[in-house]
Amino acid sequence: MNSMFHFSCPSRSPKSFYGDVSSGEKDLFLVDDDASAVSGRSAGTKKKRKVKHGKGPGEKKARGEVTQPDLPPEELKGICLSNKRLEKWCQMPFFATTVTGCFVRAVFDASISDPPQCVTEIVSVIEMKNDYKFGSKRTNLVLNLRHAGEEQIQNLRAVSNQEYTKSEFKQWKLAMIAAGTKVPTPEMIVSKEKSIKEALDPTFTQGELDFIVAQKKQFRAAPLNVA
Repeated sequence: MNSMFHFSCPSRSPKSFYGDVSSGEKDLFLVDDDASAVSGRSAGTKKKRKVKHGKGPGEKKARGEVTQPDLPPEELKGICLSNKRLEKWCQMPFFATTVTGCFVRAVFDASISDPPQCVTEIVSVIEMKNDYKFGSKRTNLVLNLRHAGEEQIQNLRAVSNQEYTKSEFKQWKLAMIAAGTKVPTPEMIVSKEKSIKEALDPTFTQGELDFIVAQKKQFRAAPLNVA
């Protein structure tokens, strides 16, 4: 069983539509065996950002050099995706590019009886060898999520369908300040909202249509009855 960390929240070719790993694009990592082959971490592990004393953003914040953009709870909701939205998009060629940089309300430790929900950013999308059921579909994609300065890999089922609460949003902002990490600027939110809008009314090339068909065949839950 993979080890999980308790997150503190109050109350195959290297080329695909997901990105070219060989050229350094990181929208999606392709792996042959499991996520640890690429990321060096198994699902549920955490990564902390190391900051040198006196030089990192946290120290600058203490000296008043780092300021947070004014971000009301309603503005972040424009780039916060639900479980149902991820289910609808998970077999689309634009999935990784569109969802990376968006936010979700997600569980960080499903091993405890009452797992906390946190506001988290989608850092990247990772392709696993084995697929799993996700709503009415199947997928082999998982998310690398970040809450302030820590990251964790979770499958798409960890994402909530409900909007984050005001207290969860407040906790996230406080965690971002403590980590010396800026929240998204209005310009960043507008740019991401544009990407989401384009994904809601997409146009596909023939190659992308072929990719969608191949995805549906690959993850078909049961063979068709041709009798």
